[in-house]
Amino acid sequence: MEQLKSDAQFAEVGIIGHSEGSLIGMVAAVRASVDSFISKAGAGRPIDEVLMEQLAA
Repeated sequence: MEQLKSDAQFAEVGIIGHSEGSLIGMVAAVRASVDSFISKAGAGRPIDEVLMEQLAA
């Protein structure tokens, strides 16, 4: 993200995350202070609950 943000070709940098990627994208967006974040079908529950359910199956 820092490389993209420092590149003059890009006026803004954003992150898009889908499903579990949405949870990861949220953390990355905050850490990198990006201009925008889009969540597509993000989980409605905390990641630990989602992972425990997936691992139990």
